[in-house]
Amino acid sequence: ETYSGPRPMMILFNGTGGDGKKAFDTYNGQDFLDAGFIVLGPDSIANGTIWPVWDAARTPDQQDLPNKDLIYLDSLLACIAAHHEVDKNRIYVAGMSAGGIMSNHVLQRRSQLLAGGIVGSGVFDFTSPVPPEPLDAMGVVVTWGGDNDMWGGDSDDSDVNVPEFIFAEQAAMASKFYAGIEGGSQ
Repeated sequence: ETYSGPRPMMILFNGTGGDGKKAFDTYNGQDFLDAGFIVLGPDSIANGTIWPVWDAARTPDQQDLPNKDLIYLDSLLACIAAHHEVDKNRIYVAGMSAGGIMSNHVLQRRSQLLAGGIVGSGVFDFTSPVPPEPLDAMGVVVTWGGDNDMWGGDSDDSDVNVPEFIFAEQAAMASKFYAGIEGGSQ
């Protein structure tokens, strides 16, 4: 189907061991396309400082250092907007696991551009700017896979090893944070 006029955009961040195509398939990107969205599934380049997939989790002293993944995202948005009519009021991000970490990171740094996002089983710790930035109103959905949604191990992309942890705690922290956005919804 051909769409005319500004279209909403969904940016899908891949998780550990994935890429943009896998994110598109796993997160049902085709459903967004069928609904008229422009859908991006960028590949991560495994340059993270705490977790290698995306540079989305950083220690407090590293939060304000240049971030190649944010620069990449900004360039993708500019490129797409130069070639397609993007509805600037309906740009969303989504990701699961490492993609959820990146979604948390981006939601806190680009709220002026985003209408909202979906964070699935994504770590919230180490994703916030120091000091925190004021956020524009947006809608954020935070999900996790229940009491047995836990992870521990290493990434194919590095020798980083993470002890087992449960995503429920991280989801609770993210939910509380996003519920506090003035004029937003969580």
